[in-house]
Amino acid sequence: MLAFNNRIFNFGAGPATLPLSVMQEVESEFLNYQSSGMSIVEMSHRNPLFEEIISTARSRAKKLLGLGQDYELLFLQGGARHQFAMVPTNFGNHDRVIDVIDSGVWTKFAHQEISRLKLMPHLVASTESTKYQSLPKYRPEDLDPKASYIHFCSNNTVVGTQWKEFLKLKGVRSVVDMSSDIFSRVLDFAQFDLIYAGAQKNIGPAGTTLVAIKKDWVDQGRKDIPEIFQYSAHIKHDSMYNTPCCFSIYVCGLVLKWIEDRGGLAGLESENTRKAKLLYSYLDQSSFYRSAVHLPDRSIMNVVFRIGDGHEALESKFVSEAEAAGYSGLKGHRLVGGLRASIYNAQSYEAVKSLTEFMDNFYERHKLEL
Repeated sequence: MLAFNNRIFNFGAGPATLPLSVMQEVESEFLNYQSSGMSIVEMSHRNPLFEEIISTARSRAKKLLGLGQDYELLFLQGGARHQFAMVPTNFGNHDRVIDVIDSGVWTKFAHQEISRLKLMPHLVASTESTKYQSLPKYRPEDLDPKASYIHFCSNNTVVGTQWKEFLKLKGVRSVVDMSSDIFSRVLDFAQFDLIYAGAQKNIGPAGTTLVAIKKDWVDQGRKDIPEIFQYSAHIKHDSMYNTPCCFSIYVCGLVLKWIEDRGGLAGLESENTRKAKLLYSYLDQSSFYRSAVHLPDRSIMNVVFRIGDGHEALESKFVSEAEAAGYSGLKGHRLVGGLRASIYNAQSYEAVKSLTEFMDNFYERHKLEL
């Protein structure tokens, strides 16, 4: 089953599928952007044309997130992994803990980076012992009112869980990794002091990382670290302290415009919920496939599932036959195995419906092997 124009259905977790209309626009402008005689990948980041691109992308992102003038918005490099270290390098304090809510692989890695910096990560709660199949439960009294900040990951791509609400303490700064669900739903984004998100799942191609940060917190960042690690330096230089990933930022701007045209975050949340409901409903009525993720914690971005109780031979066959039929990226993360369908903003309802039809067909052909 091939999608439009001989394209497959890409369910990969990232880099992920992009809106077809955006890529067609990129294609039309690639060799000669705005009659400049240059491609965007050849253009200086000091060119007024690119300065307009990054300025417009920044404005669109802030508007969609509902962030006011009290926030700065940056396009940096290094992905979420760089932010795992950059945030505590700027705001960690050897006299205060950093609260970490461990809900999956990426929060575990963030915790490790804090430790490497000889700071004090405080593991508030974790569901690692149950393979992160649910979100951690914790109470306000479990949090440290003097913590430097509290760290969350809003959506867990590996295990398929997603926070709907965030329990924090008033007066304590908060940081959230939203790499895999930013711009996917309506949320009070101003509840966070710092948001970061790698572009390659819901915003654009790999290469840039969106960072939104409260201005009054920037001023408290350390100044005795290399400038390249200082948020204040990147703000001062308008995300161009070093040469930015111009092409990625350009595509991000087009994707943000695409989001606006689809009704903003409310429109996308409605469509994302509809896609997730279709796939989870199919899984829940099946005796062949199953989702082990705690029902209230299920992600609408990454649907993780197994065949039976983890029939690896059948799961391997499923991935191979899906690839041959034009469904890519369905193999689960290497750390947990199984199967996973990532249904980010740009994935269509029709693609998800087609996937369930393939799954039904696979079941009919292989049900006796389970």
